[in-house]
Amino acid sequence: LSKEREEEERELFGNIDISGDGAINWWEFLTAKSIHFLKKKPKSYVLKQLTPLEVKRIRDIFKANDMSKHGVLDREEAVKVIRQWMNSVGLESPDGDYSKYLLTSSCVIPWDSFIREHAVTILSARPNNIGKKTFLTCQEKELKDALTQGGGGQPS
Repeated sequence: LSKEREEEERELFGNIDISGDGAINWWEFLTAKSIHFLKKKPKSYVLKQLTPLEVKRIRDIFKANDMSKHGVLDREEAVKVIRQWMNSVGLESPDGDYSKYLLTSSCVIPWDSFIREHAVTILSARPNNIGKKTFLTCQEKELKDALTQGGGGQPS
């Protein structure tokens, strides 16, 4: 690999390796694949996947940074919104540069453009833990089986 290509691959790997432990686990892989899938969908579809609470949270941060109170942000204000929102969900930029997460090149960003452009980012920040408790350990399964069969709660 060329030096440039190797650097690109390291950056890609670093974006997927959320925990920063040098390995990509199943949940990090699944998150990356989900983002890839969502980016292929129409923005209107992705926008509809946001919960009212997610929209309210980002809207409140947007409004708080709209210094002109006209429903638009300049680039600096939009970067502040991204930083505050990321911090509110427990994320931070490893290098402190939040401008790279701004997904629009416009100098003036109205609310509808902002939310449409950042819906994938908001969705991808959701904790990806729905399937984590699907699998029971052997002891948990034995206990569950004993309880449902009237075994008095004591696994055999």
